[in-house]
Order: sequence, then C-alpha cells, then structure tokens
Amino acid sequence: MSDQDSVQDVDVFKNVFKFYKSRNKIIDLSDVIDFNEVDNTRHHDKISTVNLKDNMDKVISPEDTMKPICEWEAYNVSACPGFIFIKNPFTPAGQRYWIQQCLRYYPCKPNISNLDAHVAPNSIDNMWTRSSYVDTHQNNSSKDLIDRLRWVTLGYHHNWDTKVYSESMRTEFPPNLSRLSKAVATATGHDKFEAQAAIVNFYHMHSSLSGHTDHSEIHMEEPIISFSFGQSAIFLLGGSTKAVPPVPIILRSGDVAVMAGASRSAYHAVPRILPTDNCHVADLYHDCTAADEAFGKYIASARININVRQVLPPGQKFMSSGDGSATT
Repeated sequence: MSDQDSVQDVDVFKNVFKFYKSRNKIIDLSDVIDFNEVDNTRHHDKISTVNLKDNMDKVISPEDTMKPICEWEAYNVSACPGFIFIKNPFTPAGQRYWIQQCLRYYPCKPNISNLDAHVAPNSIDNMWTRSSYVDTHQNNSSKDLIDRLRWVTLGYHHNWDTKVYSESMRTEFPPNLSRLSKAVATATGHDKFEAQAAIVNFYHMHSSLSGHTDHSEIHMEEPIISFSFGQSAIFLLGGSTKAVPPVPIILRSGDVAVMAGASRSAYHAVPRILPTDNCHVADLYHDCTAADEAFGKYIASARININVRQVLPPGQKFMSSGDGSATT
C-alpha cells in the first residue's frame, strides 16, 4: 500500500462526515439506516431484531417514564458488533420529563456546564423562570443564556482539557438518571452496569460533533448508554480506526443507543441535526402547561443527548491515585 493510499484510507470517516455535514446540496439519506422503516429493502439486510425478553425478569423496574419492556423494539446493526438500538421506549410524558431534567435541573450546581465560566451560579439556577421562553414580556438575557448552553457534566465530571477523570471533580450522580440507565443496561444484558458519569450535549440546528472515541474511563467493559430527545440527528458509527467506513443511522426523539462490545471504543460522530419529519416533537407539548410549553419552544429547534457511562471497575468505589490516565 502506498503512503497516498494510506492517507486516503484514514480519511474515510472524515469524508463521510463531511458528506452529511455539507449544506451545499440537498442531503441524500438513501444510505442512512432508519429504524422507522425497518422493512425497507435498503435496510433489512443490515439490521436484525434483538430479543429482550430473556432479560425482562432481571430489570427491577423500568422508569415510570418508559413503556413496559415487552413493548420495546430493539435492533442490532450487522456492521457494528455490540451496538443495540432501542426505538423510542419512552411515553410522551416521559420524554417531557427528561427534557425538563436536562434543561431545568441538570445545568444547576453542583453539576458543571459550559456556562459556569461566564455567569454566576444563581443565574443558571434561575434562567428558566426569567426567560422569554416562559414569558414573552421578559427581556431576552435569560433566553440568550439558555441558547448558549452546550454541555453539562454529571457524576465524574469530564475534563475537556486533560480527558482524565479525578476524584476531586466528582459530585453525586442524579439518582433518577442512574435508575433509567440501569433499566436500559439490564434490559440489554449489562446488569452489572453502574452509572457514574454523564455528558449532556445540547445541539442546535447547525451543530455537529466531529469523529472521536470515548476512552477516558478506567473501565471500558461496560457500555455507553445514549438517550436522544428533540430534533433528529444523523449518527455515524464506525470502527476502531478512521479507515472503517461508518454506518449512518437516524436518531429520533426518545431513541436509545447502547454502545457495547467493539462499538464501545468505535469512532462515532454527529455530522448533522435534522428537523423532525413529522409532528412527533410538537405533539409532545400539545395542551401542556405554560411551563412545559417553554421547554417545547426550546426543543422545537434543538436536540438533547445524554450519554452515560461507568468509570470505575466493578467493586471499586473511589478513584485511587494513578487512575484515570487517558491516551489520545
């Protein structure tokens, strides 16, 4: 293989990312796996159903924001070993609940967000009560603050500079999100999973997330569990190197992705946010209270992703000195 061929191979993931990110032409979704069209001839040879019934008895109880596990639709993708897609297992009220948690509560202290470097903590705590998302007579300062929200970290707080977790940057992980993640993990065969860290990403219609791997956790044997709410997204899931062509998948509001096995350390990205192709998100906030409508206004042009992971090996309660190093 020539050096030129090697460079071209390495750029495969990047080239696919650029193809779906480009706004210079009408986007072609013909190669994107859409689990709303599982019987489509373009997709049936790429996916297979997953039987979750064997794990139902192990789940203590799913969050009451979700449908019964017997109603969940789960799928494998043949090119992505260990990856499980669950098609929206949430009730409409459940989706509203988690959107509210992400917008109203998770950005508050002691959690860490990108807003911390710019505003006082009480400004974050009160930003929804003073926002024109709630009351059109309010000024736009709080709305601007909300629109600047890009990420929140929970539990072990991800250090964006060092990519290393530390015990000094750890707060209590939200119990409700822990129970939700545990239910999904157990249902998909990962009953030893413990939710210890999460990043909540807030995407707007022109946002993207470039190709990367998640490898800062000491314990990599448990999955990453990803929850999507709001507008749809194209999600690229590749392999262990950028030479592996990524599989494009549409993630819609309520969808859950479990990255285990080989897919746990695979390159992945979000090149594009798509406006929902139906009234699903709008219907979530039909005939809701004024407070709920505020979150509906936000999510009408935004996407929220919660990705949860385990940091420590089983049985280890605290990070010891020397733990947490990461390579890039």
